[in-house]
Amino acid sequence: MAVATGAVAGDVRGYGGPINVLMALDDAGTLRGARYVESKETPSYIGDIDRWLAGLAGQSLAPGP
Repeated sequence: MAVATGAVAGDVRGYGGPINVLMALDDAGTLRGARYVESKETPSYIGDIDRWLAGLAGQSLAPGP
């Protein structure tokens, strides 16, 4: 499944407004990848977000027990 965060969490905002991220999840709820799509953040502030998002791959987003 792929989800653009702007569509499901429009009220979540960064300093410069919404930050839209595309997330891919597998059937078990594991994050397979995330990619920055758009925002109005200062470029130097948001510059390393792709590297940070890449480090989240493999994390489970499934609800705990």
